[in-house]
Order: sequence, then C-alpha cells, then structure tokens
Amino acid sequence: MQQTQLFVSSGHILMDIRIGPCYQSGDGTTLQNSMESLSWFAGGNLILGGMVTNNQTLVDYGLSIADAAGAAYRSTATGLGGEILSWTTACDDSASGACDPDGSIRISDARFRLRPEVLETLYHAYRATKHPKYRDWSWAAFEAIERYCRTETGYGSIIDVDSPEGGGKSDVQESFVFAEVMKYAFLIQLEVKSYEPRVTSHNGLLTNFQDAPFHVQDARKGSKNTWVFNTDAHPFRIVGPPR
Repeated sequence: MQQTQLFVSSGHILMDIRIGPCYQSGDGTTLQNSMESLSWFAGGNLILGGMVTNNQTLVDYGLSIADAAGAAYRSTATGLGGEILSWTTACDDSASGACDPDGSIRISDARFRLRPEVLETLYHAYRATKHPKYRDWSWAAFEAIERYCRTETGYGSIIDVDSPEGGGKSDVQESFVFAEVMKYAFLIQLEVKSYEPRVTSHNGLLTNFQDAPFHVQDARKGSKNTWVFNTDAHPFRIVGPPR
C-alpha cells in the first residue's frame, strides 16, 4: 500500500491518506494508481476486522480510507464522489519549481452511480470512533443524493459530480439504493437513547447512549457482536458466541 496526499482545488493538503493501487488487467504485474467506487468498502471491512480482533493498525488504516472518502465527496461540486479516482505518488520538483498539487488526484470517471460503499465505510468509522464528522459526512451525502439524484419516481445516477446539477440523470434505479444506501444513511444516525442526562466527554463526544442491538459493536471495549451485516447490509444473528 502507498501513502499519498490528497489535495482539493485550493491546492492545500487536505490529509495524508493510504490508498492501495489496484492491479491492471492482464498479467497482474503493473500497478495502476486508481480506485473505483466499489473499493471504498475496504475501509469499513478493515475497521470491522480491527474491532473484532483488537487490532488498532487495521482500524487506523480503515479510518484513513474513510477520511479519504469523505474528502473526495466534499471536494466536488455536488458533494458526491465519482466512479473512479486516479492519483499520482510522484511530484516532480523541476528547475521551475512547478509541482501542481491540483493534479495529484483527479476523477477519472465522474459518474455517481448511487453506490453504497462510502456510506458503509462511514458507518463503520463512526461505530469505531463515535466521531460526529462521520455522521455529518454521511448526512451531507444523503442530502446531496436527495438534491441531485431524486426523480419523480425514484433515484437515478448522475453523469458528472463536478457539473451543475450533476450534468443529467440516468433512467435507471438500482435495487441497492434502498437495500444499502438508505440503510447505512439511516443506521449511522440511529441511536437508542438512555434515560440518563446526555453526558459528553472532554472532546465533546457522547458517552452515555445505548445502542440498538443490531449495531456493529466495538469488541476492543468489551462489546461483543450478536449480529452481522451481509454484503447487502441485511442483519443476521451470529450463530455461536458473540464476537
């Protein structure tokens, strides 16, 4: 895996992130610095694995992917991410000093196809940290979907996340819009409040709320999972002891 820097149009470094390049088709020996939207699920997968196995390295790696996803969404005109991101890990400091940070990462395919993987990873990031930024990013994405993708009869993909009003809509609605996208947007906001007064820690995070039983639990803190989500975000009870 490589570590690179993610820039926004202002040219300021937004954050250091770790993104793994995917293999090109063919013999599989050439690395391509790109990531398609389906791959954002890896952040949530790593976070979940780290919480269950008490491996903070996995959690931190997954959180860096969640942060990169949030940054990618916030950098576009619509607040939604493109289908494919590409980046460079080399910045050539030539004699002229030209080193364009704005070109370090770009959207190679600007379609937004209503995929759930970013919201899935933001959900797991929130479960691991309880940091409100992940809720805020998820809510902002939901609002953007409502604004740019909603039609009279459902939700359609948009053509260009960096164009006004998304550049137009497709006439297709995938089943995972409701099975996953809306479900993760709902779950990250869902809490079962305790009857105790709201208590916050020194950093302003809530400390006294109770979880809905099917939420992903943080085994690092002694909370075991009795439910698990499958790839389509459907909850299933775990067979055997909680994990």
